[in-house]
Amino acid sequence: MGGTLDNPPSPAKDVPSSSILGFFQAAPRLENQFIEDTALRRILSFYLPPRIFSAVHDDFSSFGDRVISRKILAWVADAEQNPPFVQTHDAWGRRKDEIVTSEGWRGLQDLGIAEGMVAAGHQAARVLQRHLASKSLSPDLRSALEPAYSRLTSHDPGIAWTSGQWMTERKGGSDVSGTETLATLSPRVPPGRDINGTDLGPWALDGFKWFSSATDSSMTLALAQTPRGLSLFFAPTRRLAANGTDAELNGISIQRLKSKLGTRALPTAELELKGMRAWLVGEEGKGVKEISTMLNITRVHNAVMGMGMWGRGLAVSRAFARVRRVGKGQLLVDVPLHVRTMASQSVAYRGFMQLTFFVVLLLGLDEQQQDQQAFKPREHPLSAVLPTDPSDIPLLLRLLTPVAKSQTAKAAIAGLSECMESLGGVGYIENNTDPELNIARLFRDANVLSIWEGTTDVLSVDVVKVLKGREGEKVLRAMEGWLRWVLRGESGGEAFADMRRALLSEWATLGADIARTEVEELKLRGREVARAIGHTVAGALLVMDAERDGDTVAAEVAKRWILEGKGRGVATAWLEEVRWDREIVFGGPTSLTAKL
Repeated sequence: MGGTLDNPPSPAKDVPSSSILGFFQAAPRLENQFIEDTALRRILSFYLPPRIFSAVHDDFSSFGDRVISRKILAWVADAEQNPPFVQTHDAWGRRKDEIVTSEGWRGLQDLGIAEGMVAAGHQAARVLQRHLASKSLSPDLRSALEPAYSRLTSHDPGIAWTSGQWMTERKGGSDVSGTETLATLSPRVPPGRDINGTDLGPWALDGFKWFSSATDSSMTLALAQTPRGLSLFFAPTRRLAANGTDAELNGISIQRLKSKLGTRALPTAELELKGMRAWLVGEEGKGVKEISTMLNITRVHNAVMGMGMWGRGLAVSRAFARVRRVGKGQLLVDVPLHVRTMASQSVAYRGFMQLTFFVVLLLGLDEQQQDQQAFKPREHPLSAVLPTDPSDIPLLLRLLTPVAKSQTAKAAIAGLSECMESLGGVGYIENNTDPELNIARLFRDANVLSIWEGTTDVLSVDVVKVLKGREGEKVLRAMEGWLRWVLRGESGGEAFADMRRALLSEWATLGADIARTEVEELKLRGREVARAIGHTVAGALLVMDAERDGDTVAAEVAKRWILEGKGRGVATAWLEEVRWDREIVFGGPTSLTAKL
């Protein structure tokens, strides 16, 4: 009987299986997602002008190979298997509260810094940048913020900083008005110096932070109460010790690390602040206004992260379907029901990708306007998708940010559950020997997406507040104007006309309902409202995506997103549906349709 341990022979019928004999499932091979994920490539080609897409193509392709390399996957497995812990005391009993992270976590963090992923979109850096641009900033505060900003935006892991956001306290929730941490102006008390040798600031913060992520960061932005109300403070997390050479925590004690369902590699702690020296950022009493910039960015990050996790799950599911045989040897790619389920997931993924990246676009344009950069929608390379009036951009951003965050989070969690199920029992296993295939970890991690930066209910109520607030009528007009602009096309025949009419009708009904319904009743239906807005916006963008190049699969995706379940749209002949399912998920016909 031939064979090796790597390629065990199949036993004869009268020979039992063993640890080395019998059936062994062929391992799925995860491919470069930039190349393999059609939805991702269409999104990038839709939102990036051809010149820019061409310029970044090779870099994205190289990075797609790199993140599934053996070295980086080993970091992923190590970070998951060796979660952070706290060394509270040294060998002599002195308190030190040092967070110990794994080599894998540190390697992944350095990778993100070196690739510019931290610097490019860091919410804390954006806050500091805005204040550094002010000519009225005091010289002392400028001298503290400039080196911090330089480190936050550095691509050198040796000097770069990351930042925490210490907002949540024991009262919990997204309402920070109950913050109990107090800030005291103490200019006569020597503040000490940070590791740059810069004064730590004239304010002392005392209180307890209940849920502080990124506790291993080098600085934080924290909320605290002053005599004038809730305010925002910048504080390095470490200072020079009394000997002038060693570093110690800046008035911070770590009570314990949180034991979480997911994101286990990320150190999240309960912190006691006793005299943490800090600088006031912005006006005293205007802390909520200051953090609004960060909230927009972190909620957009949340949506992008959800899509990234879901995209990986779908890639694993596709890879498994290509090698898994069932019944009499039929591959899952040729099982119509299995592919139908995957097609439904793929349509949803494409729709929420469009919603997410449209909000990314709006965020970028809004930041340009805030920086007083010249912006003319009709001269922009993406003029076809932009509102015609620049003043509508912040209105749409304010509405669609909580919509995108809430809807993508729920969709990604449900989608990853389906991806996990598509692998059967092995999908449920914590597979750290092949970490690129570990959908169970992705599912655990994704469940935080609907919680941090605002739960689904909190965000749904926020959507209603936008629609019924002081600028509610302007927001509704901006939405209707944008929809009519992007759906003005006449190409694509009756199928496209049907989709355009359906979307405009959907919005007309929803807009009228919003306008006439009292705010408290609308809050009760907040989830329904947010879901409907997300569906309409994503549908309009899917139509535009299909229109731009006449791609038949993109048109079928748009049709299914918009019309399925409304008695119009998807093919009625079952073999035609099977063919489209396969095209949407894998591209190309199934063996079943080829035979028939």
